[in-house]
Amino acid sequence: MNLDEIELGFDKEAARAEAARCLQCTCHAVADCDLRRLSIRYGAGTTEFKGRGEFPIYENPSILQLDRKRCIRCHTCVRVCNEFEMNYVYEVDEDDYPKPRNGGVYRESGCVSCGSCIDACPTGALVNVQFKEAREWEITRFTTTCSFCGTGCNFDLNVKDGQVVGVTTIPEAPVNRNALCVKGRYHTDMIQSPNRLTTPLIKRNGEFEAASWDEALDFAATKFMEIKQRDGSEALAALSSARCTNEENWLMQKFMRVVMGTNNIDHCART
Repeated sequence: MNLDEIELGFDKEAARAEAARCLQCTCHAVADCDLRRLSIRYGAGTTEFKGRGEFPIYENPSILQLDRKRCIRCHTCVRVCNEFEMNYVYEVDEDDYPKPRNGGVYRESGCVSCGSCIDACPTGALVNVQFKEAREWEITRFTTTCSFCGTGCNFDLNVKDGQVVGVTTIPEAPVNRNALCVKGRYHTDMIQSPNRLTTPLIKRNGEFEAASWDEALDFAATKFMEIKQRDGSEALAALSSARCTNEENWLMQKFMRVVMGTNNIDHCART
């Protein structure tokens, strides 16, 4: 959804007056701003917009930020949250500006951190906090599939200086379009986490030690066979994952039933 697809909540002249400020704006969304594009298209002019005073900034720390001095009162965030996500996070104040319910506190407003309001916002009023230090021209995008569950949502990994800084949605994505859950949208920080395992570990004398993949797989296979020979196949079980593909889950059940000789297999997404 963008400004071409919604009915603005004020007349055209007022819209042009407010749009003029975008030509001096240096916010995160300056290179990808519907308001800036429409300002140029309709000749809004370059008169500096002085604003209506100071506005508080509402934040969901590390997730999103609402800076209402960049808001044009189109209420697109309200509509997306109410009509599409049905979370009813936003309310409109006496000056016709949106803010989070329950005193302007996102964590008390019912927000589930899906980020749909960010995608819908045509200006830099609502931004993903992860992108605040990156500009459009500094980013290279790589389309991929989210690995957090088996739904198969697509998004673009946004890379700056060799580091993933966040994700952006793809309107043409066949499964999810512009929708993402909180894990898919915000948990790419784990890619560069210093706690991420980058090599197999084997515990020796009570301490984990790095090992090669061949060594780790041989170790696991030996332990499986020892348990099977000592205690029988029913002493073994497997729990598969929604983060795997259907093919990988099929191989897991085949391995347990044919190789290990047991039907003790379950899945984290089973209801």
